[in-house]
Amino acid sequence: MSKPLLIDGAMGTELNIRGVSTPLPLWSAEANIQNSKIVLDIHKDYIKSGSRVITTNTFRTTPWTYKKAGYSDKKSKEVARSSLYKAVDIAHKASEKDVLIAGSITSVDDCYRPLSFPGLSIAEENYGYLVDWLVDAGVDLLLFETMGNIIEINCALNIAKNEWGCLIGNNPLSMIKLPTNNPSRTRRLLKGEYNALKYACEQNPNPWFYPLFILAIETGMRRSELLNIEWQSININNRLCRILYTKNGEERIIPLSTKAIEVLKQLPRAIKGKVFPIKKTTVRSLWERTCKKTNIKGLRFHDLRHEATSRLFEKGLSIMEVASITGHKDIRMLRTYTHLQTNNLVKKLDTESIEYI
Repeated sequence: MSKPLLIDGAMGTELNIRGVSTPLPLWSAEANIQNSKIVLDIHKDYIKSGSRVITTNTFRTTPWTYKKAGYSDKKSKEVARSSLYKAVDIAHKASEKDVLIAGSITSVDDCYRPLSFPGLSIAEENYGYLVDWLVDAGVDLLLFETMGNIIEINCALNIAKNEWGCLIGNNPLSMIKLPTNNPSRTRRLLKGEYNALKYACEQNPNPWFYPLFILAIETGMRRSELLNIEWQSININNRLCRILYTKNGEERIIPLSTKAIEVLKQLPRAIKGKVFPIKKTTVRSLWERTCKKTNIKGLRFHDLRHEATSRLFEKGLSIMEVASITGHKDIRMLRTYTHLQTNNLVKKLDTESIEYI
C-alpha cells in the first residue's frame, strides 16, 4: 500500500496563534512582506510534522483584494504580484527535495459567502493573474480551496486548463449543468479593433509580439501552444505546423495561411529552438498595455482563439475541418465559438438557393 501524501494546514490561523494580526480584507497577505520569517517557520513546522505538500500563503494575494483595501488599479496589481512572488519564494526556502509546493487560489471575494461572487469578468481577470504568476513563480501544482460558488469554480478551472494546461483531463464540472447565468464567453473583435491592435502590435519594440498576434488570429492556437512551437515543427514549403504540446495531450497538424507564412518568414530562424522565445507573463503584460493604449476594453489574449475559430467558420470550413485545426475534442464546444456575422449568413442564403419540386 502506498504511503499517504500529507498536506499542510491553515496559514492564517497559525499566524494568529503566533501573534500576527490578519485583518480583513487582506487577511494573511501582508504577512509575506511584514512577517516573512514567521511564514517561513510555519512552513518548516508543517514539514517537520510530516507534510509533503506545503501551501503558498497566496490565499488573498489578488488585485481584487488589494482594491478592496483601498489601492488603485495599478498599485493593486503591483502589490498583489509582489506579495504572491514573495510567498512562493518563502515556500521554496522552506521546502525540501521531496516536498511539493501548492499554489493557493481561493474565491475572489468572501469564500464563505458564495453569493458575494463579483461576476465572471472580475473572476477571469483575477484568476488569470493568479495562475500566470503562480506558474511563473515555480509552484508544483495549483490548489483551489474553499470555493463555494460553482460558476466561480468552473471559471477558475477553465482558466487553469485553457491558458496553461494545468488541469489533467477534463474540467470535472463539464459533466454538471451549470446555472443559466453562466454564459460562455463570446467576445469577438469589434469594428476597428483588429486594425488598432495590428498597428499597436507592429509598433511594439518587442520583435515577437506582432508575429504572435498574427499567428493567434490566423491559426486559433492557444497562447501556451504558440509559445511552445519549435522551428523544427514547421514546414514552410507545405505550410504546416505540427503542435506537440496541446491542452488535451494529443499532437495535431495545423495548416498555415499565406499571411501566417509571411510573418514566420520574417522572423529570425534557427534549425532548432522556439519560434517565440518569450515568457507567458511577458505576453500578458504586453497585451494589457496594448489594450490600454488602444482603449480596447474586455478583450483577453485568449479571445483571439475565439475570433480565429469564428473566422474559420465564416470562411466556409465544416465543423470537422475546424475541429481538426483548433483541436476541439468535443464538437459541442464549437457552438460557443461560432458567433457568425449575420450579414455573412444572409449572403449565404442568397447564393445557395435550391429549387424545390
